[in-house]
Amino acid sequence: MAASAQEVAAVDKAIREVRAQYARAKVKVEANTSGWFQPPEAASIKKAFADVGVLLERWASTYRTWAVNGRRDDGTAYDVQRFLDFGRKDVADAVERIAGEAYDRSLFAAVKAAAVETATQVNPLNWPPGLKLAVGAGVAVLLVVAVVAVARR
Repeated sequence: MAASAQEVAAVDKAIREVRAQYARAKVKVEANTSGWFQPPEAASIKKAFADVGVLLERWASTYRTWAVNGRRDDGTAYDVQRFLDFGRKDVADAVERIAGEAYDRSLFAAVKAAAVETATQVNPLNWPPGLKLAVGAGVAVLLVVAVVAVARR
């Protein structure tokens, strides 16, 4: 059974909502994958998000046609409610999940980068040779001053 005008309006509204959600999430994904991730990791997140975009467009075109006509190309029934459930639940959840993963991974990557930088700065074995020499000379001077101060007492 073909969809009514009211059902077609609901279908088109759902498509606009999910596309808007995808556009907002795309900004998050691109912002969170730039700079923090290694290229393969950033590429995998962006690819997963692009794959959801392909699914979204297929839902908005092919699946929409099925919902409006009331059946798939093979003749099996496909109603508007099934279309709406798939788009608002499955497609929209996939969009949010990938955007959230990009955000969560970017926080982890930032913390990891900060920890590595801190470890490099704090660990004397990682210091450049000139800095090691300067610190060693400073410690030697302090020891000499301390020994002289104790010897004068």
